[in-house]
Amino acid sequence: MKHFLHETDLSKDEITEVFERAFAYKSGRSHRPTNDLFGQSWALLFYKNSTRTRVSFEVGIRELGGHPVILNQDATQIGRGESIADTVQVLSRFLDGLIIRTHGHEIIEEFAKSSTIPVVNALTDFLHPCQIYADCMTIIERTGDSRDPYEGLKGKKIAFLGDTACNMANSWILAGALWDFEVSLGGPAEYRPVDRISDFCKERKLEPTWIHT
Repeated sequence: MKHFLHETDLSKDEITEVFERAFAYKSGRSHRPTNDLFGQSWALLFYKNSTRTRVSFEVGIRELGGHPVILNQDATQIGRGESIADTVQVLSRFLDGLIIRTHGHEIIEEFAKSSTIPVVNALTDFLHPCQIYADCMTIIERTGDSRDPYEGLKGKKIAFLGDTACNMANSWILAGALWDFEVSLGGPAEYRPVDRISDFCKERKLEPTWIHT
């Protein structure tokens, strides 16, 4: 069983397959629903408000033949003080997967630690891996390069403007290290990327190429 908390949680072959399937699902949308998640129930547990992420996950689960279960912190016993470990152990008995959007990254890591079903990161304050996969898929589509991210993204230059200490900036830095492209970050000096993302890359023997101006 594999969780998806960071862009790097999947192997190279798995990442390539994710992109291949994503392109196939998009081009074959008229043939949905499929049976890929037939008979499965996946919960969306969102601590934070969401529009695009919430809708895309819920529709995606349905179009793959599964059943989305919508939760929020206040609708569970977590809101009344029950521990994450106890909650996720109960959810693991009923569900096939758990998609979480939350604040601190340590929260989703705690869910994954006690879960016996896959946990997917739909955004934390540290990273937003699903969004980065989708953005990189769009870049590959628009540039017409190979649909293998290791080939289609290599050597490219990506610019990110704004809060360069946010989760999206962190995820772009990590993606650049993973797929070998340069990331240029533009924003106020007080929003410079935090050391945490550089340390995270070093721990995984990745060498990000990024510039902050």
